[in-house]
Amino acid sequence: MHIVNANSDKSQLSVIGILFDVEHGGNQSNWFIEDVLQNATNLNSPNKFNASTLDVKKYVDSIEKKNMYHYDGSLTTPGCAEIVEWIVLDSLQNISPQQLATFTKKWADDYSYARGYGNARVT
Repeated sequence: MHIVNANSDKSQLSVIGILFDVEHGGNQSNWFIEDVLQNATNLNSPNKFNASTLDVKKYVDSIEKKNMYHYDGSLTTPGCAEIVEWIVLDSLQNISPQQLATFTKKWADDYSYARGYGNARVT
């Protein structure tokens, strides 16, 4: 999952990458993922995703940030503008198998989202 923050003219972005894993992060329900799933109908339609109801700060504050990777990079979609400050947290977060399955069905297996390729990884 990525949390994105843009400056006022969207010429610079900061992205926090958070990694979730059923086996190594913990095979249990994650309250933040549950909030995302309950508030999202389609991430490609921002008006159908009420991010204002998510307590992102509370979740990020609750994550161990002992190790992280930081680099300047680009967007991952064409034109791949080099305007992104990436911060990727090293600690794996818990997610339940049911939550992962819902994410997969909602986005990775949905043709309207990335033509059904999701994040282009085998799920």
